[in-house]
Amino acid sequence: MSQRTSLAGLDDYTADGAESFDVLENLVSSLPITKSEQQQIITQLHNAKRYLKIGFSLNLSLQSNVSSHCVDFALSDSNPKSDFYINCNHHHNNDCENCENLVATLTQITELIRTSSNPKKDEWEYDCTASINKIYEWQKHLVRHFVQSKSKNDILNNLKPDAAFWLRDWSMKILPMEYREKASSWFGKRGMSQEVDVFWTPSGKTTSDGQQILQKYVYVTMLDQSSQDMHAVGAVADQVLRQFHIDAPQVKNIFLRNDNATCYSGGAQIYLTKYICQQNGFTLKRIDFNEAGKGKDQCDRESACTKTHRDYYVSSGNNVTTALQMKQAAESNGGVKDTKVAVVNIDENKKSLKLVKLKDSTQYHSYEFGNNNVRAWKQYATGSGRLLKLPTFEELQFKSGLTVISQFPPLFSQGTKLNPAKQSSQQRKPSSKKSSVLFCSDLHCVLTFADTKELEQHIKVNQHEYFQENAEVQSLPIIEKAKIYFIDHLKGATNIINSTTHSTTSSSTSSVTKKSHSNSIWIARGWAQRKRSIRISLSIQQTKFLDQLYERGEKTKKKVSPAVADLMRTEIDNKNNKLFRPHQYLNKKQIANYFSSKKREPFQYPSSAVDEENDDDAEDEEAAQRQQQQLDDDEPVVTAKASYYRTRTAYTAMTNRESTDEEEASDKEQDFDETVTSGEDTDPDGLQEAEESP
Repeated sequence: MSQRTSLAGLDDYTADGAESFDVLENLVSSLPITKSEQQQIITQLHNAKRYLKIGFSLNLSLQSNVSSHCVDFALSDSNPKSDFYINCNHHHNNDCENCENLVATLTQITELIRTSSNPKKDEWEYDCTASINKIYEWQKHLVRHFVQSKSKNDILNNLKPDAAFWLRDWSMKILPMEYREKASSWFGKRGMSQEVDVFWTPSGKTTSDGQQILQKYVYVTMLDQSSQDMHAVGAVADQVLRQFHIDAPQVKNIFLRNDNATCYSGGAQIYLTKYICQQNGFTLKRIDFNEAGKGKDQCDRESACTKTHRDYYVSSGNNVTTALQMKQAAESNGGVKDTKVAVVNIDENKKSLKLVKLKDSTQYHSYEFGNNNVRAWKQYATGSGRLLKLPTFEELQFKSGLTVISQFPPLFSQGTKLNPAKQSSQQRKPSSKKSSVLFCSDLHCVLTFADTKELEQHIKVNQHEYFQENAEVQSLPIIEKAKIYFIDHLKGATNIINSTTHSTTSSSTSSVTKKSHSNSIWIARGWAQRKRSIRISLSIQQTKFLDQLYERGEKTKKKVSPAVADLMRTEIDNKNNKLFRPHQYLNKKQIANYFSSKKREPFQYPSSAVDEENDDDAEDEEAAQRQQQQLDDDEPVVTAKASYYRTRTAYTAMTNRESTDEEEASDKEQDFDETVTSGEDTDPDGLQEAEESP
């Protein structure tokens, strides 16, 4: 059986969750239990991982008797008076066997580690806790994506003739390409920018089952250079909406959906988009944001089409090194169907944008606009929403600074057409295929289609339909009830009241399930709500360790990867004591963020100009070490800014002393690395830290 070994472009929740299962599997393999017990737990982990990847999303519904499947219960506020409270008119008296087996397996691993006497017990507990939290965050992420994706289907199903559904997204940076490229031109390229805007409007036609067929308008805006910030998004939107008003004059209302990138989200961008729509004769009705890492949609498919034309264009002996050549490539060979391409430039000296704040805009993911206010939701249709007051347009100062280099053409491209001779021969050839029902490429979509046109239309708008549990199942006839209960049985849902007497469940399994249910995260209302991440401050020792790694990378021109997070587990001082305890370990993302903050500031190498102050600095260094020891004993997390400024002088002394030691060692022809690392044989990366005595 083939196995996929590399995945790229996964969102952080999915990647971290899948990696956490691998970490737990390695932990189980290290536990002092029998091989059969290890294999049993690993099998349970594989089943749980498969369930989260495939089965869990299919079991979700807005109203469900299973608390882990009920989306309204998972995203509702606990306070009944809250604007985001949803009242569930049913009891959560059912239990999902797969969900409870997940909790039971994680609880079993936690208990085995807790009762272990291995010297690595603290590290095991740290890894286990971190992995379990990431797995639960993955599950919450799937719940939020379920309800946010529902907004698109609701809008498209109720789209009026005078309304349009708008999608927009930046493509990946496009590197210049040449037909014959020298090796000297291969490196140091600067990417060009491309934003794709897609509009859907009713075409007035319907499919065989009565669903309306949508008309697509695609606008691709290309730039030689762009910061892709809020201003660039607003400037491109102004240009695109002006052209769309000409192409579709019947449209008056717009429903917008885009991802939650910084350039699209935030109160300033939301308010700017409403202003630009009004300036071009449109009324912005609502804005919905995709769940983080989700929502790959029509914009990505259109970007892929332009990339295909670009590759053919270069293979035909042409170069694509400017935005104008990018447009020529996109319009070559008939162009991309239903697409217009323009080239613009934004003058950095002429643009301006005054940021207008919208209170608590970062916690909302759906907005519905009124005349002078906006109603906001944390997630789509969760509660009645919170009414926010919009500032006046006079407070907004926006100048696009945009110059059009090549206008949108008057007509849309019709796409690549077949050779007339080849087309006529295909028309004369009779079809040998019998008519049959066509299915969606999504294995879990229950819709069927009579011909390929309906199937293509369905895939374009991405309106998949899954089986959803009926909230009013009690009012159905007994035959329909039996069908739904049987489907629930196939899904793995069992009644909690009858679970203890189920004939096919052993007593040991029942006890584990009952115990895990009492400790499960799904009992609390709002368990899947997004929680603000806690900013973990760095201690003095952590900062010093990371600064040494960064300094070494700057000196050797060999950048240190964030994967050095594993070095914190093995770093020791000159007394062979570990420098960091498990609660002080940093993950790869935290280290990458710290290195990024260092890159934004010009790095200054330590100077020996204050060697005469070493006596005073030594006293400060001793005070800093005593303070660090006290902070580690009392509370492992300290405030970053306070720690930095309190120990600023001491840290300067430490870095200067290291620089002096390096110069003295160089004079004596000794390697400074030997005082910092424990040797190349035991530390191949040469990144261990030396502890200096005061």
